[in-house]
Amino acid sequence: MREELTNGGVSELKTAEEVQQALGKSEGSSVVLVNSVCGCAAGAARPGYLASLDTEVKPDGIYTVFAGVDREAVDEARAHFAPYPPSSPSIAILREGKVVHMIERSGIEGNDPGTISKVLKSAYTKFCGETVDESAEIFDPEASMDMDVEEVKSALDSGKALLFDIRPEEEAAMARIEGVPVLDQERATKLIQEEAKDRLLVFHCHHGIRSRQAVKYFQQYGFSNAKSMKGGIQAWSEKVDASVPTY
Repeated sequence: MREELTNGGVSELKTAEEVQQALGKSEGSSVVLVNSVCGCAAGAARPGYLASLDTEVKPDGIYTVFAGVDREAVDEARAHFAPYPPSSPSIAILREGKVVHMIERSGIEGNDPGTISKVLKSAYTKFCGETVDESAEIFDPEASMDMDVEEVKSALDSGKALLFDIRPEEEAAMARIEGVPVLDQERATKLIQEEAKDRLLVFHCHHGIRSRQAVKYFQQYGFSNAKSMKGGIQAWSEKVDASVPTY
């Protein structure tokens, strides 16, 4: 698993010091794959990552750390990925030392290497040139799950939708949308048992990535009306209600 990446030209970071030297730069761009022994997700992430490097515009630094093996290196890398929670496998793109795009495990699992490569190449085009290309669109294979925050607000106001916060309670305490409950397992089970399939169910997290997992979960139970709020609570604060704190 190490050699699959290093033989493809990826630099492996094994210590916290190596990670700090590689990712703590105030100039240039880099990409980091948090490798994992997970069969399905990491088995697609590694070849997808390697295939993404066959492109004209790509990061200056191309790295990997190994979750569960080089723990100090992984911990240091994840410190650079804040506020994204730990996830393995995952792939982070940084510019000038800050994360500009993150593919969490939820965005890897279930996708094939070609799809992962296509997402990464589009992100490289946007973030890894001499300047950020604001006109470049990042390929999103799961865009159909999303619902814009303005549409969510309209659906809530008309009583056509229910909105749930899928973040952990300690994270939700940092910023909340008034009246929106946290969806714990007990509440999720109740929704499924009640088969509330005549209402639009919308889920939100911080940036709109983890909430897609909630959509997939409810789709397994026949909820075709489940959506993820695009951009999460961050977008809600920016576009709907500025009184909601950002973090």
